[in-house]
Amino acid sequence: MDTFVGRRDPVQAIRDELTGPSSQGRVRILSVSGPGGVGKTFLLDHVLSQLDLQILNFLPLRVDGNTSSVTLADIMVRDLIATSVRPIAGDPQYFSVTRQGWDQLQWMDARARGELEGMAKDDEELALLIGKAYDGVVGLLEFVPHKKAQKAGRIAKRLKGKDLEKLVLVARRASAYKEEKGHLFGLLPMGRAARERNLLRKDLSGRFAEYLTIDLSAILVSGHRPPGWDGSLPPKVKGLDRCLVVLDDYEALEPTLDNFLRQELLPRLAKQHFETVIIIVGRDSVLDVDFAWDQYFGKHIVQDIRLAPLTEDESRQYLSAQGIDDPKAMDRIIQDSMGLPFLLAAEADCELKGGKSALTLQKFVDRTTRWMTQEQKSWVLALAFLDEINEHSVRCMLPDTDPANVVEWFKREASIRSPDTAKWTMLPIIRSRVQASVQNDSPNHYRIYQERAAKAQPGRMW
Repeated sequence: MDTFVGRRDPVQAIRDELTGPSSQGRVRILSVSGPGGVGKTFLLDHVLSQLDLQILNFLPLRVDGNTSSVTLADIMVRDLIATSVRPIAGDPQYFSVTRQGWDQLQWMDARARGELEGMAKDDEELALLIGKAYDGVVGLLEFVPHKKAQKAGRIAKRLKGKDLEKLVLVARRASAYKEEKGHLFGLLPMGRAARERNLLRKDLSGRFAEYLTIDLSAILVSGHRPPGWDGSLPPKVKGLDRCLVVLDDYEALEPTLDNFLRQELLPRLAKQHFETVIIIVGRDSVLDVDFAWDQYFGKHIVQDIRLAPLTEDESRQYLSAQGIDDPKAMDRIIQDSMGLPFLLAAEADCELKGGKSALTLQKFVDRTTRWMTQEQKSWVLALAFLDEINEHSVRCMLPDTDPANVVEWFKREASIRSPDTAKWTMLPIIRSRVQASVQNDSPNHYRIYQERAAKAQPGRMW
């Protein structure tokens, strides 16, 4: 949606928070929420594009829920600090403490993988599982705690529940994840790297929060040199004295980041001598994610912006700006899109191009499912053929899945679910576009889905 309409109050609220005077040692949190497709990211990008963050002395950091990273360590290093600006981006002296922690986890993972592959030399299934888990990932220690496995979080995109449990049970036997002792049975002191690895084994989240805080303080505050790290920290960056952190698609990041933020990072940032502004963008307000946000950080949440679909007047304004003036076309598009900006834009594009081409249909499906896993995307293709989505109909459409899991997922997937129907159904515009896309790509799959849907809902006439 390249034309911006409406949203005057939310735009001004975000602008005011970012352009206001800096306050040392304060954490301010802005929550931007609303259903999928309502334009949360577009709104934020619109505001940020109008501001010069460098003039405002901000060090911007950002991570999107669509990242392929699955561990806390990878999100911190490969995503968050990688988005920093010059001269920081690409310069190894900046964020060196956080990177050193990541290197230590990489060291542990490499050795643990070698040990596990040795254990699995006669178990082909386990060997494949180990490869899937470790390839391109750093920080699997996160899932191998001392007492019980933490919730799966983003690694669920790679490993299903039973596979993760199996991996954790085997990984606990790897000496690389166990506490290191000094030389000569602990009689001689260990080196700094080994001590740091032991601290990571004991409290990975706490250590990474400490690493990031140390690095940010070095960049933003003159003369900040905590004991033990002073020799490895770069000088303060001139012109930067506060930090902006954007966490987009927070529903995808929440399983990995929520406890880390609330329990470890935010309490540390609140004690620093620089200001941090955190913008959390997600389908749910951060106040609704967990009661602890309000209980412990309510005073820090300075804006709770909840976006709704565009009004009819705003929708007409947008369509007119796109060159669509036919009243009947406007009425149809507004009714079909329900005021959701991304649906409005997709329908306008179709109208301007003379109809629903194969390319526009594919773009529509890709945009609608962009935050989903491959498995969830395959569910959408099948569910689009159902008038009602319940365990019985899902079992007919997706015989190889657990219908209860699919229904629970669909109930939470606000971007495709009709918000005001008595039963669980998909938005009509999404259903029709997905069905048409399936028919274009595979007439055979289209026929199979029709046949399964007929069994699921006998009264339906195709």
